[in-house]
Amino acid sequence: MFWYFGNGSRGWLPILLKQVKVALVFVLLAVVSLPAGTLVADEGVEYEQDVKPILRERCYACHGGLKQEMGLRLDTAELVRKGGRSGPVVESGNAEGSLLIDMVTGRLGTRMPPEGEALLPAQIRLLEKWIDQGTHGPVDETPEADPRDHWAFRPPVRPAVPQVTDSGSTRNPVDVFISATAARHGVELKAPADKHVLLRRVFLDLIGLPPTAGEFRAFLKDPSPNAHEKVVDRLLANPQYGERWGRHWMDVWRYSDWYGRRAANDVRNSSAQIWRWRDWIVNSLNSDKGYDRMILEMLAGDEIAPDDPDVVVATGFIVRNCYRLNFCTWKQDMVEHTGKAFLGLTFNCAHCHDHKYDPISQANYFQFHAFFEPLMMRHDRLPGVPDPGPFTIPDFHSNGDKPTKGGIARVYDGFPDAPTHMYHRGDPRNIMQDKRPVFPAVPAFLEGQSLNIEPVDLPVVAFYPGAEDFIQAEERQERVAALTAARDALTKYEARLPQEIASLEIAVEKAEVKYQDAQSDLSAALKNSPANEKPSGTRTGQIPLERLLGEWRFEGTEEEGILVDSSGNGLLLLRSTGNDERVSPFTLPLSGEGSGFFQPVPHTASSNRQAILFDQEGGNRFSTPLPARTFRRMNSRLKCVFSSTPQSNAGPLSITKGCGPWNIRG
Repeated sequence: MFWYFGNGSRGWLPILLKQVKVALVFVLLAVVSLPAGTLVADEGVEYEQDVKPILRERCYACHGGLKQEMGLRLDTAELVRKGGRSGPVVESGNAEGSLLIDMVTGRLGTRMPPEGEALLPAQIRLLEKWIDQGTHGPVDETPEADPRDHWAFRPPVRPAVPQVTDSGSTRNPVDVFISATAARHGVELKAPADKHVLLRRVFLDLIGLPPTAGEFRAFLKDPSPNAHEKVVDRLLANPQYGERWGRHWMDVWRYSDWYGRRAANDVRNSSAQIWRWRDWIVNSLNSDKGYDRMILEMLAGDEIAPDDPDVVVATGFIVRNCYRLNFCTWKQDMVEHTGKAFLGLTFNCAHCHDHKYDPISQANYFQFHAFFEPLMMRHDRLPGVPDPGPFTIPDFHSNGDKPTKGGIARVYDGFPDAPTHMYHRGDPRNIMQDKRPVFPAVPAFLEGQSLNIEPVDLPVVAFYPGAEDFIQAEERQERVAALTAARDALTKYEARLPQEIASLEIAVEKAEVKYQDAQSDLSAALKNSPANEKPSGTRTGQIPLERLLGEWRFEGTEEEGILVDSSGNGLLLLRSTGNDERVSPFTLPLSGEGSGFFQPVPHTASSNRQAILFDQEGGNRFSTPLPARTFRRMNSRLKCVFSSTPQSNAGPLSITKGCGPWNIRG
């Protein structure tokens, strides 16, 4: 078949369509001439396309390069036909009699794969057809490699430096490896970068900032062969180096500030003092601390130097993952992110089952988990900083733990005897009853068999921070200061006590004199009081409203209210009947007519008020002496309330205010 493109824009299209039609006719003729059943057998199942993806996805985890349960491997067609310790699992040409089909369908009572969803009916039919076709596969098919043979699981070995012909372009062994690889692939290396380009690169790489114009000029004017090395040394000594590369490692180690519920302002994850771990990272890089030492301090700083705050602060790597409402979640996160940060492995994939791709079993996961099982978090006090107080564990129904304002957030072995149980499907409540608690261990690919775990003798301050010398000194100093202040206050009080006693004695003498004078005035007032004489009538007089408000404070509306004595004379308010007839208070009939008045109220400390419910018949205002009037008792209205205290001798006056004339008698 060939293509012909005409000169016109549409000349080639009719030819293309004609050739496609011819090709389709030949295909149909070939299909019709095939024997019956050949089309289904040949096109129904292809091992590489249809069968192997099923086996890889659902079977390799237990029957591949990593694991071979029952000695069975299913990662090549030849190994499928070979079978395992129990014999062949397929009978070529007879899917109905093959053990593999019995297991994936569960006909024998056990289904494979044992975890996850069962194979789909369409997938089982593909396996059956492949077996009926004869279980054919590529002759040169390569089995899956053992993940333990991957370079990442092998100890690093320093290779020999290759020999290169052009040694002028190489300054160190790294350049030699690059030149050798380039030569092997026929790649020609570019010339070295210009000085100004090189300077900009090293600035951005080491401190994350470009050089200034002055730094450019100084570097370009420096003709020494080690000018570049001097710039590198100066940048490595710059504090900004630790800040720039600290950002990189903080991303790897999952640094973040603490967080909780914004509305409650509480801490549920990490600690408000986690910033001290951030500063430790920066300072460690600037002090050229080794990577191995940094890992050691982050994972075990509480054991290698429990009394050194500059070391235990590194355990902020563990504190950062703390979830205060569920410590089991905290330890799960530690397994996951320790594996990712330092090993580049997803240990969390083995939380519920053996890892499908890496040599990490579920038992390995929980053995790694056991390293973090005893851990607890606390805040240690620092010199000159207020005591952060005890660490609290909130619950879902509390207001949480407020941000701690001082101290170091660190970990310690709060539960040294805590067991590590294996459990099903990531649920700590579903413990595997047939499994014993596991002990700390690392996976075999890390040569865990040679790991020697021994107890560590810790100082007292590791479990009782209050024994720190500076804490004892500060506590004593605080109490001595409080005792000194109390003694000073007592001394000052004792010094002024005689003067205060003398002043009080003088005040008592003056009070006794005033008391004697008041007793004399009271006796004279009682002796000369008109109340001791028989009334000879009632003198009345009308007072202006201004005087009324001056001597009596009327509180209320024009028609109802309270008269409160504001003159300081303690006047007696009496209801005048125009004659000597007296009626006891509150004896007016509940219905009908009657007359009455207010009697003087005895002077007592607790009660000196009288009130009456009434409605004056007629409602007139009187400015003349009031004759006997009739009043009707009301059940629901308080028309007038008057209060007074009997003391001195004001003359009788008549008050007109809403309720009619009233006499004030002294």
